[in-house]
Amino acid sequence: MLRAIWLAVLFICYINGQTSHAAPLPFILGNITEIGDLCKNFEGFLRMPSDCRNVFQCTGTEARALPTCPVGQVFSLQKHVCVNVSDSSNDCQSSVDWEGYQLKQSDIDYIADFVEIQYEVLHNSPEKNQFFYEVELTLINHGFKTVLQGEWKIYFCNIMRIASTDLDKTYGVMFKHTQGCLYELSVTKNFKPIYPGQLFKIRYWGENWSVSKTDVMPNWYVKSNNVKSRVLKSTAGESLKFVKPFKKPDQYKRGGTWDKFHPYSPSERYGLNILLSELHQKKAAERIIPKPQMYVRNSHKQIFILPSDWVIVTAKETTDEAQFLSDKLKIPVVQKVSALKKFIFLSVGKLHFIGDGSRPDTDEDYELTIHEGDEKILIKGAGRAGVFYGIQSLLSLKTGNPNSGFTVPIAFIRDRPRYSYRGVQIDVGRNFHSKECILKLIEAMATYKMNKLHLHLTDDEGWRIEIPGLPELTSIGAKRCDDMSERTCLMSQLGSGPNMNSSVNGYYTVQDYVEILKAAKKHHIEVIPELDMPGHARAAIKSMEARSKAVSGSMGSMFLLTDPNDKSRYRSVQMFSDNALNPCVTGSFRFLTHLLNELKAMHKPIMPLKNYHFGGDEVGDGAWLKSPACQKLMKSSAFTTSEIKHYFVSMVSNLTAPFNLDISAWEDGLMDTSDRMFPRQSIQNENVTAYAWDNIWEWNKASRAYKFANAGYKVVMAQATHLYFDHPYEPDPEERGYYWATRFIDTRKTFGFQPGNIYANIDMKRNGEKLTYGSVCGPSGSLCEKLKKPENIIGLQCNVWSESVRTDEQVFEMFFPRLLAAAERAWHEADWEKNGTQQGNETSDFTEFITTVGYRELLRLDMMGITYRVPPPGALINSTTGQIHANSAIPGLKIEFSPDGQNTWITVDKQSKAYSGQKLYLRTRSADGKRTSRVISLDVR
Repeated sequence: MLRAIWLAVLFICYINGQTSHAAPLPFILGNITEIGDLCKNFEGFLRMPSDCRNVFQCTGTEARALPTCPVGQVFSLQKHVCVNVSDSSNDCQSSVDWEGYQLKQSDIDYIADFVEIQYEVLHNSPEKNQFFYEVELTLINHGFKTVLQGEWKIYFCNIMRIASTDLDKTYGVMFKHTQGCLYELSVTKNFKPIYPGQLFKIRYWGENWSVSKTDVMPNWYVKSNNVKSRVLKSTAGESLKFVKPFKKPDQYKRGGTWDKFHPYSPSERYGLNILLSELHQKKAAERIIPKPQMYVRNSHKQIFILPSDWVIVTAKETTDEAQFLSDKLKIPVVQKVSALKKFIFLSVGKLHFIGDGSRPDTDEDYELTIHEGDEKILIKGAGRAGVFYGIQSLLSLKTGNPNSGFTVPIAFIRDRPRYSYRGVQIDVGRNFHSKECILKLIEAMATYKMNKLHLHLTDDEGWRIEIPGLPELTSIGAKRCDDMSERTCLMSQLGSGPNMNSSVNGYYTVQDYVEILKAAKKHHIEVIPELDMPGHARAAIKSMEARSKAVSGSMGSMFLLTDPNDKSRYRSVQMFSDNALNPCVTGSFRFLTHLLNELKAMHKPIMPLKNYHFGGDEVGDGAWLKSPACQKLMKSSAFTTSEIKHYFVSMVSNLTAPFNLDISAWEDGLMDTSDRMFPRQSIQNENVTAYAWDNIWEWNKASRAYKFANAGYKVVMAQATHLYFDHPYEPDPEERGYYWATRFIDTRKTFGFQPGNIYANIDMKRNGEKLTYGSVCGPSGSLCEKLKKPENIIGLQCNVWSESVRTDEQVFEMFFPRLLAAAERAWHEADWEKNGTQQGNETSDFTEFITTVGYRELLRLDMMGITYRVPPPGALINSTTGQIHANSAIPGLKIEFSPDGQNTWITVDKQSKAYSGQKLYLRTRSADGKRTSRVISLDVR
């Protein structure tokens, strides 16, 4: 019926000699095949609605698309030829001359709504020892109008540099790099129209490789002058459905046999998971995470706690900790115990650690005693933090709820941390993450005794903290939108799209930050703010440039961060050429002074600022070399980028040392471009901490951690191969994350990390090729620095960078459950680390750990609202009986299968069977049953 109506409309247009320009009918004309159906038993010409250049000739049996008319001409139904728009035989009176035609909002809306994007990596190919990958980009016109050449452009993020940009002769398009990952795709005069139902394919090359779906960013948008930009609907949101699967080795390998990785098959994953003992899968081990130094279990007896029968007794100094425990157990707090009440007693005092006399007590040490006979629980800490961690251990042991009561085992624990620094770093600069996300993260950190929250608050793509007196930092620097002038916002990056209301935009107000500080203090966590500079400073630079244009006179220009006459050329790792704050201009000194004063003011009433992290990493080589301001400062035109960088570090030191502040930086922030450390004595702060991250084994950078420690710097171990949780959990294209340091980091790899012996972690090259200590350090070990000052290794830190992490849920998926493994290594030194017996004992230890995670800890995370990653299952089919065998990397989680194309789901049990020829789908459920893993499929043979 609809087709008959449509044919009638077109036929009337043919008789009348012009196309109707009324509102489109409420359905979409599909493709040329459907037009062929309409043309049956009809001869003549049919013109598409609202399109004067696109005509089909009906022969009575099929439709033939005529070539589109040139720009400035239309097809005349009278003459059956193309004529000029001004010709008297132009029977499409509302036609326009597309030469110079100003696109309307409706034209941009049409492209956004009806032009589908499909993105496919065809292959990754090594050429002359260089790596490139080829992409096929497809535009499909699903509407009823022809997409013509005009002043429209598509903007998108490409994380690798596009190598083939001039495609004018081949496709009639051009790629242009703006800044960072943002690329522009424009059409030229050689662009061929995309008819309704037609596909337009573009092939181009990018540098390096692309083997993961999340290499592609969402929210591509189309824009033109003087109209509102629109996100292309097919690319909107987090599904990335427009990215075609990586099914072939050329697609998921970074170049032929060089890459040893491939996605796990269900049976391979099953084999990896089966290493966990079935015996341990049946019952959770009675284990605290992180593992205490001493845990003595008194038989298998337990004590019962009914909240109405108990009280918490505390002195004034531990009132806050007592209230924390009261909130968890619903037990009242009192100053004195009644003879009728059972009690939990909190106290601070000296502890006695047998066999560890070389180390004095720290405030975080504690003892927990759960008595059987007189039913009392004693928690004693060397300081308030120790009492708090004793409480966390008690909460870890309990089962039950306030209504029906709790049970805890009769036990004695004596415990102290391995490291004083147990850190978690979250990047909110690239993509913003909400205050609520940070508050949940603080709660989870404290549960597992992590004590340093490193907030990466600024980067090229965003400034995320309100600074009184400099409102432009957040009014402009905290937002990304479609403003190439960057007067109202930063330009779009990392798939943020054109709209200011995107969830990746935002910042913490002073009130928000104060709330974060208060929550951290309550949980005995120090907040370490990082304002990254002099590199990674683009958000600040552009905000201050906008300020100088909006605020007249010297007040506007006093915080400019660049030299206007600087002709230096450089490119950062993330493809920015304008992101280096210039230390030689007075505005930078004023800016940094203002920032430090405001940070100190925010911290002072809650937790006085002790440690300022200035980032310092990844300054593009070549920055400042042609800056007249730097030439004047150095009194020479011959200087290096490294010399100016060292000058900046001295500036930071001069501003912070008088206030007794420690300073910190990423390792390369304290080095020159030749990998030489700045002399420790040149920095006057009492403590200067280097965060060691670059340990790609084949690059021989792992020794940096020990070199810094030996030179007198404090060192935090943050090695990318084991502790960068923005990397995938598996070597699978469907897993989220970058993979520049290592192809994947699963929970076991983090659990097995040995921070006390960096070279014991040597495992493989980035391509999966096996490495040994000898192959990296040489037969005698001479190529690797020996650690001479182990006291300078102060801890470790796990990190999530957020380039491909846009939502709070994704943050938690990347952190958890790996954060629990990092907490284990930061707090507890295992016997297999001390004795060098990693392979056997570590397997047993990990089995106990991951079983506890599955049967106990995941449900605790569910209750906190932490959306941890649910691992996809492993599976195989018994070829004789057809029984389905399935398992999970985390024991205790239910696995489901679907035999009917994901319409119904059934829990896998011993009676579950599959049949030859079936395609099974499987997934794992979260501990609380509310979420599922990604779905895997299995062909039954």
